[in-house]
Amino acid sequence: MQQLYAAGLSSRTISELLPCVVTGEVTLELLDRLSAEQDPIDMQISDLVKTRDRLDGIITTATAVGDTGRPCPG
Repeated sequence: MQQLYAAGLSSRTISELLPCVVTGEVTLELLDRLSAEQDPIDMQISDLVKTRDRLDGIITTATAVGDTGRPCPG
C-alpha cells in the first residue's frame, strides 16, 4: 500500500485497485488504470525537461554576455 502512495496514486485510486492488490491478480483493467495514472506524470516530466532546456539556453546566453564584461542594462 505504501508503494502505491509513494507512486503518487491517490487514496481513491488505491481503493479502486485494492481488490487486485489483495488477490495479487493482474488484470487488463489494472494495467490500463496504472498506465492512465502514469500518463500525466510523463507529461509533467516532458514539460519540466522543456523548461529546463529553455533555462539552460538562457544561462548559456547570459554566460556568453557576462564573459564580454558588459554590465546589465538598467
